[in-house]
Amino acid sequence: MTGTTAGDALPVATGPETAREVWRISRGHRLRLAAVGVVGIAGTVVDLVVPVAIGLLVDRVQAGTADLGTVLVLTAVMMASAVLGAAGTAVTVVLATRVFHSILAGLRERLVERGLTLPQHVVERAGTGDLISRSSDDVTAVADAAPAVIPALTVAAFTIIVSLGGLAALEWPYAAALVLVLPVYVLALRWYLRTGLAVYRAERAAMSTRAQQIVESQRGYATVLGFGLAEQRHHTVMTASWNVAVQALKARTVQSMFTPG
Repeated sequence: MTGTTAGDALPVATGPETAREVWRISRGHRLRLAAVGVVGIAGTVVDLVVPVAIGLLVDRVQAGTADLGTVLVLTAVMMASAVLGAAGTAVTVVLATRVFHSILAGLRERLVERGLTLPQHVVERAGTGDLISRSSDDVTAVADAAPAVIPALTVAAFTIIVSLGGLAALEWPYAAALVLVLPVYVLALRWYLRTGLAVYRAERAAMSTRAQQIVESQRGYATVLGFGLAEQRHHTVMTASWNVAVQALKARTVQSMFTPG
């Protein structure tokens, strides 16, 4: 009862292969994906009404033309903007969750179908724990991240573009200042993508090894009891579980370093 080595494990898709598979499984859902992007951007546009309204109020106060009616109207506009923005965010999350889970359901079905057609010697060499980990932990990670990450990236990209345009419209030095600091974001993102890939891959591999050790212990239950290997198997599973915790902590550390960067 030993864990699988890196050479025995099932292959890991490259970036281009993953992109092609994402494009393939999105067939039939692309219109709804576009709707998610449109609603998210619309919600961001509504949120931008608040600073515009505040700016108008400040201008009116400075000009001495701000009466009670102006204050009430702008306050009502800001309140409506906040409500509509929150509604847009909620609708975006709901739509994103529905469409992504529909896509993930198809992904799970394809994974099971492909797994059942794999040659037995391939599964035995890689270990059933690797297959189980991919069909559970890996898909769950995608299911948890996709509904939140993709809309957030869409809205963030749109917000950056609008902010840059707005700053340029106010005073070009403001836009120039934003352009000057953009390389900092680019460098931080490149570091995260370069570092995170190895860290997350190690985390998934550790989960695969843990799943393999648990499956082997369960399948060999009679053998474990017959040869008095319970303590040894317990230690092996605990070691694999601790390695998962260590790798997960490394992944969270990379995330924590990326955020302030």
